[in-house]
Amino acid sequence: MKITYYLIHKLEANYGSLDLVPDNNLILHQIHEQIGITAHDNIDLTKYEKW
Repeated sequence: MKITYYLIHKLEANYGSLDLVPDNNLILHQIHEQIGITAHDNIDLTKYEKW
């Protein structure tokens, strides 16, 4: 998961928040693949930020 955290921080640095990252962003898709989220999953990623 170390790579996932690096990618998340990279997106946050570029966009200010994961909520502002466009859905078609390739890095966001890489994160989703690593943590097993598909495009059809309805998930609020901000829940994970609180943990």
